Amino acid sequence: IIDTADLFYRNNRYIDDYISYFDKDLVHLNDKGYEVYLDCINNAIK
Repeated sequence: IIDTADLFYRNNRYIDDYISYFDKDLVHLNDKGYEVYLDCINNAIK
């Protein structure tokens, strides 16, 4: 998840693409992974 987040920043992906990529996998994320996911989204929006 963290590696993918780094990729997200490097490639300047659109936030919608990032969210839709993870939406189908959210059920597989543990609590920490979900926190990282939310942090990445929040930071990207700022």
